[in-house]
Amino acid sequence: MPRHTLVLIAVLLTSPVTAVAIGTPVAQYAHEWPQWRGPLGTGVAPYANPPLTWSESENLRWKVELPGRGHASPIVWGNRVYLLAAVEVTSDSNESSGALFEPSDETKIPIPGDGTRFRPRGIQPENALRFVVLALDRGTGDVLWERTAHTAVPHEGTHSTATWASASAVTDGEVLVASFGSNGVYAYDLDGRLLWQRDLGDQRTRNAFGEGSSPAIHGSSVVVNWDHEGDSFIVALDRDSGETRWRRERDEPTSWSTPLVIDVEGRAQVVVNASNRVRAYDLETGDVVWHVGGMTANAIPTPTHADGLVFVMSGFRGNMLMAIRVAGARGDLDGSEHVVWSHERDTSYTPSGLLYGDTFYFLKRNSGILSNLDAKTGEVLFGPERLEGIDGDGGVYASPVGAADRVYIAARNGVTLVLARGPGFKILASNQLDDAFDASPAIAGNELFLRGRKHLYCLADSAKSAEFDESEASLRGSDMSEPPAGDVAALGWLSGCWQGTSGEECWLAPLGGTMLGVNRGPECGGRQPSFEFLRIIEQDGDLVYLASPSGRFPPTAFPAVEVGESRVVFANPEHDFPQRITYWLEDGENLRARVEAQEIGEWRGFDVAWKRAAKQENLRSDASYWSPVVGGRLVAGDRESGPTLSPPATESGSRAQPNGGPY
Repeated sequence: MPRHTLVLIAVLLTSPVTAVAIGTPVAQYAHEWPQWRGPLGTGVAPYANPPLTWSESENLRWKVELPGRGHASPIVWGNRVYLLAAVEVTSDSNESSGALFEPSDETKIPIPGDGTRFRPRGIQPENALRFVVLALDRGTGDVLWERTAHTAVPHEGTHSTATWASASAVTDGEVLVASFGSNGVYAYDLDGRLLWQRDLGDQRTRNAFGEGSSPAIHGSSVVVNWDHEGDSFIVALDRDSGETRWRRERDEPTSWSTPLVIDVEGRAQVVVNASNRVRAYDLETGDVVWHVGGMTANAIPTPTHADGLVFVMSGFRGNMLMAIRVAGARGDLDGSEHVVWSHERDTSYTPSGLLYGDTFYFLKRNSGILSNLDAKTGEVLFGPERLEGIDGDGGVYASPVGAADRVYIAARNGVTLVLARGPGFKILASNQLDDAFDASPAIAGNELFLRGRKHLYCLADSAKSAEFDESEASLRGSDMSEPPAGDVAALGWLSGCWQGTSGEECWLAPLGGTMLGVNRGPECGGRQPSFEFLRIIEQDGDLVYLASPSGRFPPTAFPAVEVGESRVVFANPEHDFPQRITYWLEDGENLRARVEAQEIGEWRGFDVAWKRAAKQENLRSDASYWSPVVGGRLVAGDRESGPTLSPPATESGSRAQPNGGPY
C-alpha cells in the first residue's frame, strides 16, 4: 500500500484517475502539508493524527524562536518545515527579531465616542527588510538552511496586524515557490538552490493594508494572483523557468485570496475569489471558463472544492457563501442552476472555510463564533456558536484545519480549541500556549505546527510516540534478510473491501497461492485519485507483497518479515519510500495500516484506518477478471501476471489491441 494509496478493487473501479508512482512527489502529496490550505486545498490533513491536548510542558516536541515576523503558514514536506519571514535590518546592521513596527499612538485612529479603543491603519516601514526563506528540521526545529531572497525597504506600508511576509510558500516536492509579492517571486529546489526569480511589479493595496495571496502550483505551472488598486492581473509562470505562460488582466480591486486549482472533466481550472466576480480560468490557456458575482468587498478567503462543488466566501460589509457546481459550468453563472445554494449570514472576513467531508465550517468575520453547514445542501447543522476562551471580534485570523475527525481553531490570544467533527457542536479541548497565533496551523503525520508571533511550535502526542518507539525497537530486530516462510492462506483476514475517510482498499480471498488487491486514493489538491494494483504471492515458500502504482511494471517487491494471526509486516530496506508496510486487523471489522521509511535515524510515515465495507464471500475469487474503464482503459487481471491495462482509446473511440503485458 505504498505511499499515496487507498483503494477500490479493480472490479469496482469506475472513474478516471491520474498515474501516480511509489515515491514520486504526487504520491507523497496527500501525506504532507505542501501548501497553505493543506494537501486537499480544503484545510484537512486526511492521513494525520495530531495531539488533542498540549501546553508549554505537555506534548511539546520542540519550540524555536523565529527571526523577524510573518503570517505565512508553515508548510511541511518530508523531513523539513518551510517558512517565510520578513526580518528588519536596523541602521547599525543588527537585525531585529520578534515584532516589527508595532504601531505607535500616532499610527492609531481613535474611534469616535471611545477614547480607549483604536481602529488600526497601515504602518510604514522604517528600515530595510530581509525577505527570508527558512528550512527547518522537522524532528528538531534546527535551521537546515536560510536564504535571503531580497533586501529592500518596502515601497508601501501594511496593516498594523499584518506583515510583509503573509503569503505562504508552496511545494510539489521538487520545487519550492515563495512569493513576497511586490518584493519578488522566487523558486528554489528543496536544498535551497535558487532556480529562478521574477519581479511582477509593485502592488498598491487598499488603504496600504498589505499583500497576502499565496501562489499555487499545479503540474508545470505556478499561478500568482495580483489584485490591487492598480492594473490587476493573474499570471501563470513556468514552474521550471519562471517564464510567463499566460497573463490575463482582471477588473478587480485589492483582494487577498489564493488561487485554487481543480480538475473539471479532465481539464485543470484556476478558481479565484474576488469582490467583483469569482472567475475560473483554464490553466492551459488562461481563458475564462465561468464567472459569477455576489461576493463582498475585500475578498480574502480561499475557495475550496470537493465532489464537484466549489465553495466561495467573503464577509466584509456583508455576508456571502455560495456553492457552485462546476461540471458543465460555462460563462455567466448568475442566477443559474450551477449556483446550488447560498448562505448570507455570519460569514468569514479573514479566515478561510474548512471543508471537512460533507460539512463546511466557517467563522463569523474574525471572531470566535462558528457555524457548520451541510456542504451539499447548505442546511445549517449548528451555529452560530460562540467559542469560549477566544476573544471577541478580531480574535481569530487563522483558518480552521481538520484531522482525525477533529477541528482545530487557533486564536490570537494563544488559545487553540479542538472540536469534534460532525453535525453537533462539541468542544473536546482548549489548549493555551505562551504566544499569539495569526498564521494558520499546519498538520502532517502525528504533528501539529503552530506559528506564533515569536515562535514556531511542533506539537506531537508524547505518549503515542513512546508507545510507537517501543514497537519499532522490536521490529527493527527483525531479520529482513530471511523472510519467514508462509502460506498466503494465513492472510485470509485481509480479504474484503475496506473504506475510510481517506480512500478505499479491497483484496480478493486467497486462491492458488495468490491474493489480488487494488487501491484508490482521494482527490488531492485538484489532482484526480491515484490507483495502485497489489498482489501477495508465495515465492519459494515465502510471502512477497508486489505493488504496481498506476499499473507500473515491473512491480516493487516487499518480502514479508513478520506473519501473525491478524498482523503482517512487509519490508524492502533498499526502497526509497516506503520501506515497510504493516497491516493489522482490529475487532474483525477495522483494518489498520502503517506505511513508513527510515529518515534521518528514525521511522517516519503515516497511519491509515478503514472499516469493512464488504466481506470476502461477496468478492470474486476467480482466476481472472475484467473491470470497467480506468482513465480511458480497461483493467484486466489474472493471478499469474497480475492486473494489466489496455492501451488508451484512439481518437475515433475504438480501442487498440492489448499488448499482452502490464501497460
